[in-house]
Amino acid sequence: MKKVFIVLGVVLLGAALFYFNTQKSKNVAQVGLVIPLENRALRDMSQGFVEQLKTLEGDKVVVSVKNAQGDRAIMRSIIEQFKRQNVKAIATIGTEATLLAASKVDEIPIVGLDVTSHVTQEQKNITGIQEGSVIPSFEIIKDVIKDLKKLTVIYSNSEKISQQIMDLKKLADQEGVTLQTLMVQNISEIYTISKHVDPSSQALFILKDIAVASGATTLAKAAEDLKIPFISCDEGSVISGGAMALGNREYDIGKEGADQVQELLKGKAPHQIPLKPADTFVLFLNSTAAQKQGLDEDTVKSVAALKGYQLVMVTQDGAKK
Repeated sequence: MKKVFIVLGVVLLGAALFYFNTQKSKNVAQVGLVIPLENRALRDMSQGFVEQLKTLEGDKVVVSVKNAQGDRAIMRSIIEQFKRQNVKAIATIGTEATLLAASKVDEIPIVGLDVTSHVTQEQKNITGIQEGSVIPSFEIIKDVIKDLKKLTVIYSNSEKISQQIMDLKKLADQEGVTLQTLMVQNISEIYTISKHVDPSSQALFILKDIAVASGATTLAKAAEDLKIPFISCDEGSVISGGAMALGNREYDIGKEGADQVQELLKGKAPHQIPLKPADTFVLFLNSTAAQKQGLDEDTVKSVAALKGYQLVMVTQDGAKK
């Protein structure tokens, strides 16, 4: 009889623990994060998102981070998996991932990180952090490279980037700058296309272009060989060997996206949370790369002071000063 009571006690204890854990799991919100591919900038953005959400919500939220490895089919599969899991929110990095999520999901809120403004026109379940304009970047290039006449831009074939290239061409025409545009269809073409940079070009420039930024190390080497500065719009490319960039801190973009997810978890609808522009620009400078690529460090520092931009010195190990 004593053994029966012991067994019964163990069973009841197990049932109680199961019930407790089940109830506890019900109180934990699942959030999915889609990373299009692997590069330094996206890692920083992802880290900012995860750490901020942990700070805000503690153990009440679990973030599932999935990397699509540059494959649209994998990205689609990740989004569909999050949909089946009925996560409380899906965060997507970049316009392409956000629009793909919008085409597959209509009931789960989506927070797009570093996206163009038109994403919110697709569906009412989208909010996010809007990427910065290309205009300040073009202006800073003109300021640090005196008498700029020719600029080479390498870009991907995404719809978002195509629109920015059109905007950049208008700016260049207005300022009398010849723009050499080189488009890559996929990441594997970056090395080959870098060999087609016009020798008379005065700088190599990339936009906030996820695919091309993944080849930043290759482009930095090409710029070094040509003795022209490699200039970008993201901090990660400067850490990877670019000379300078005017852009936003990717880590901070991730944090701001996490803030929006918290608002969603508290009951707000996506259309009640305005798309937030990432308009706090920082000038990132890699002194070692600038020297190798022929960019005068003192000129960059003077321009940063004149324009009122915070200057952040970075190295290729990611350290900041």
